[in-house]
Amino acid sequence: MEIHEKIKLIRRQKKLKLADVHRTIKKIFRDNAVTYRTLQRIEAGEPGGKETSLYQVCVGLDITSRELKESTEEKSSLAEHTKRYNRYGRHYFDKNTYAEILTGRHEPFTALFYSVKKGQKTKTEVSSGDIKEKCREWLFVLKGGIIAVVGEKKWRLAKGDCLSFEGHAPHYFENRSGKDASFILVRCPK
Repeated sequence: MEIHEKIKLIRRQKKLKLADVHRTIKKIFRDNAVTYRTLQRIEAGEPGGKETSLYQVCVGLDITSRELKESTEEKSSLAEHTKRYNRYGRHYFDKNTYAEILTGRHEPFTALFYSVKKGQKTKTEVSSGDIKEKCREWLFVLKGGIIAVVGEKKWRLAKGDCLSFEGHAPHYFENRSGKDASFILVRCPK
């Protein structure tokens, strides 16, 4: 059984609707809660679910991460090809800034393409403090320039620059340059 199948099974065994789970998550995580649409994607088995999102699902179902992952399987394949027009999902921070999921759910990492228009920034991302796994994030600037803010420290990055950091630290990306910027961000583990 895969994780998304187990989530649906547990939810049904507890006689909960997805809206009930989302209400519980919103009550606890407030502004940092996963969206209802994200819950739908996770339960449908669509790729891109982060460890923090799965943690919130566990809280919403009143189970531990260990209970969720127990007796589940991850599929693997030698290679996975994703065409440009068949990506796994897009998260909009606002109408000018988005992150597009590049990797499938069976990968041990998540790769995202970020597009940040001039003068815009992403929302601050913070992993839950209850997650014990350390997560590293690495980014590579493809176009333009960004300011990466991790914790209290800022880095000005230009095309071709890289930055790696602990993913559990609060972080966001800002484009103060006069042109649009884009970068690839890889998160491991998911």
